[in-house]
Amino acid sequence: MKTKDIITVIDSGSSLYFIDIAELRRHRYLLAQFVYRDFVVHYKQTILGPVWWVAQPLMMTAVFVFVFSFIAKLSTDQLPAPLFYLSGLIMWNLFAQNFQHISNIFLENKHVFQKVYFPRLIPPIACTCSNIVRFVLQFAVFVLLYLIYLICGYTICPSPTILLLPLLLIYTAVLSFGFGILTAALTVKYRDLVLTLPFIIQLWMFLSAVMLPLSAVPERWQFVFSLNPVVPAVETFRLMCFGTGGVSLLPLCVGIVFNVLVLFLGLFMFVRTERNFTDTI
Repeated sequence: MKTKDIITVIDSGSSLYFIDIAELRRHRYLLAQFVYRDFVVHYKQTILGPVWWVAQPLMMTAVFVFVFSFIAKLSTDQLPAPLFYLSGLIMWNLFAQNFQHISNIFLENKHVFQKVYFPRLIPPIACTCSNIVRFVLQFAVFVLLYLIYLICGYTICPSPTILLLPLLLIYTAVLSFGFGILTAALTVKYRDLVLTLPFIIQLWMFLSAVMLPLSAVPERWQFVFSLNPVVPAVETFRLMCFGTGGVSLLPLCVGIVFNVLVLFLGLFMFVRTERNFTDTI
């Protein structure tokens, strides 16, 4: 009795837009391993370990309070300065850290990609998941600080829109994911991006309402300022937490449309690049 040979064929799909959702689902165990790897590798042989996830935004908050509140006397929308800056930093960190980590996916994993086949979208998805976990831990510290100010008698109250926080997280995570995979695809050919990206992200932070509320921007420039897709995320987060701030509906809608466009453009470039990046890199 003859048995048929089983042949597995790995191809790149029939379209540049081809994303095999079923294949990603079959590799969910590998996705979990990549998330675990992010936790272990980044903080292996460190004294504080994952405590760095909350220590970094707290130290940055202390610096911002000293420089921008005590020295520069910048507005914080009449909110306690530590809460104001920490709220901006943890939302910004979700975007910036995820963006920067995903941008280096091809370069950091080139030896794995060259030897083993698996869906190339697994590492950036895992990176996004680990950064969301990072945000949750930082948000827990933010809530603790928030409660301390409430106990001390400060009149701050969250908005009912706080219930929509998961949607805001999706918005920010998808935005950074889209920018990340787009940049990752471009860095395969244009290595200058690897060197300039940290500077771009640092400069971007100064334009993202992290240190300055939207209300402090001259009124004629507020709409232009809020077209930065990160500004709606930061300002809406403050609106949810404090009941103040926020952007108008139009910039928020523009941000959502821009988010979708960047995501699809990033997927297009990523899928196109992953087919031959081993020959280029």
